Amino acid sequence: MLFRALAVTCLLVVPTALPVATWPAFAASEVAAPISTDELMRLATLDVVFATFAETIADSPDTQGVPLPAKMRSAWRDAALASFDAAQLQAELAQALKGQFTPSETTAIADFFKTDIGKVVSAMERETALLSTADQLSAHATGTALLADLPPESRRATQIGEILDLVSAEIGRAMLGSAMRAMLASMSIAGAHGDIEVPWDEIDAQLAQILPPMEAEVEASQRAVLAYAYRSLSDTELDAYVEFLRTDTARRFYAYVGFSIATIVHDAMSRFGEELATRLKQVSV
Repeated sequence: MLFRALAVTCLLVVPTALPVATWPAFAASEVAAPISTDELMRLATLDVVFATFAETIADSPDTQGVPLPAKMRSAWRDAALASFDAAQLQAELAQALKGQFTPSETTAIADFFKTDIGKVVSAMERETALLSTADQLSAHATGTALLADLPPESRRATQIGEILDLVSAEIGRAMLGSAMRAMLASMSIAGAHGDIEVPWDEIDAQLAQILPPMEAEVEASQRAVLAYAYRSLSDTELDAYVEFLRTDTARRFYAYVGFSIATIVHDAMSRFGEELATRLKQVSV
């Protein structure tokens, strides 16, 4: 269930249909107006990427059915909320993106998100990033049913796969890896006493063995959520969004965003390990 929640958080979705005729053609402005990093993140809905990540990690022992003693559970939650503070992670992402794109590139991205379809994309990204766990799971179930009715080579299935490859997959894998690392850490300390240390080296070795099949599971979950999100859009309408994502500028933008998020989450997980170890030692005294 944790993996499905993470998959939903990282997806870019457009569930509201608009007539294609009302969508202005996507093109960068001839004169590139300055676009701040904060404004670009807001337009592309990157300002809420980490909105629910701390809570997801904090709740992972319960979500995964790992029975931690009350004091350990409290230490785990406090460490997660402190280490994955959304405001801090968002600030790190803004810093990572600052100065990485030319004025014409930032203008091209902004121009798309200022179109009618771009505004719909942005609004639904924000709504999806803030879904409750119950709503995330409901969306997954509905999407799974929709996919079951699609031939594997159908136009809709192909569109969903391409959107996943162009935008969501890298971010989903980055967050999945950290979530799995957290879950394995919770399992390793369950029932421990005395001077508790999280065996990160052992956890990383174990993660290398189990992550590949988990990535496949999360990819299936991401496809299901995308199917749910796009259920009211026609194939022609989805083609318009995919066309934007295929542009060189969009590809470079989302590739760098994915790399930056992966780095930020990795560093935050290291902080989490240190914070958790400190809190667990205090609990064991």
